[in-house]
Amino acid sequence: MVPGEDRCMRPVLSLAICLIALACSGCASRPPQLRWEPLPLGTDASFEDLWFADSLHGWIVGGSYQVDGGLIGRTRDGGLTWEFSSGMFGSKTGLSVQAVWFLDQARGFATAENGMIYATRDGGGTWDRVHFGRGSLDNLSDFDFVDERNGFAAGRSGVIRTVDGGATWNPVVDPPGDTHLGAWAVDFVDGRTGWIAGQDNRLMKTEDGGFTWSRASAPLDPKSPVFLFDVQFLDRDTGWVVGSEGTVLHTTDGGATWSRVETGVAGARSESRPEVIERRAGVRDTIDTGQRTPGLFLTGVRFLDARRGWIVGHFGYEGRSIVLRTEDGGATWTTEGDVEGEEMRALFVLDESHAWTVGDRDRPGPQVLLRYRPDTASTGG
Repeated sequence: MVPGEDRCMRPVLSLAICLIALACSGCASRPPQLRWEPLPLGTDASFEDLWFADSLHGWIVGGSYQVDGGLIGRTRDGGLTWEFSSGMFGSKTGLSVQAVWFLDQARGFATAENGMIYATRDGGGTWDRVHFGRGSLDNLSDFDFVDERNGFAAGRSGVIRTVDGGATWNPVVDPPGDTHLGAWAVDFVDGRTGWIAGQDNRLMKTEDGGFTWSRASAPLDPKSPVFLFDVQFLDRDTGWVVGSEGTVLHTTDGGATWSRVETGVAGARSESRPEVIERRAGVRDTIDTGQRTPGLFLTGVRFLDARRGWIVGHFGYEGRSIVLRTEDGGATWTTEGDVEGEEMRALFVLDESHAWTVGDRDRPGPQVLLRYRPDTASTGG
């Protein structure tokens, strides 16, 4: 899970003000910062991933310590209302469903703890286990299908693959010397070329379907490693990676070279926060207690094309999420959403008019999902 804590005693006034502002969607021309509206979910559970088959039918997955066997929510109206099911993946209290992927409105996959993969053929009404993990080290955190038959799942200990539409899954060879792969996100361009991203600057590429991997040469400091949370390639050449410390990486040559992109968000990189102690009048000592400013965890990136894209993330241990947008290939970024009390973790972009993000809350009260509402004046909606 993305680092974070539940601080239910945090005052809710700022959240209430923000939600009221975001909900004011009646204007014909909506300012950029109001384009993401909060939709109440009716639960205080946390969510790790989401998927939409079209503008109406979607799923969110996660869990809660008050829920047995994980939690899956389904919407048929674009996120306005949700139906929740629990206990599909056993009876363990506190179990969290980590990732979800649907091929269409009926066929989908979800993964829970210990590397288990479950499949549904009725839109999530029932689930059957199709892959048995080997234990806690097999936790899977992401799916990627390149077509209806060929798909991949990645996690802590490696990458597994299906060639029969998810009926069976088999491991591919881990990188030499890596006992635990440490993957968090996976993205394949085709059946052979793919990428994984994860903890400790982990960014790796395969060109043979996952049998062998090579580390990317990225502008990351080995002395201060970051957690890379998401990776997306539009084609073989153009790719994006996001992570902690406000990290945004971009390549236009298939990963041969990477450039670091600055979003312009204040406080994106954590800094030391020294404590000043006054020993006596006029005499002060500055002590480094190891405390740091929160820093920005960028957890999701999705581009529609080479120029238009979104990034979502939150400030660690601060309870504030932001949504960033670019329309010039990452040269400049606009803050489209800024919400107190939320830790957004997952982002799904269907098209230029439909996008959603969800995660955990850092406040009392029910959880919300943010839905993108484009400027009605420019879209005619």
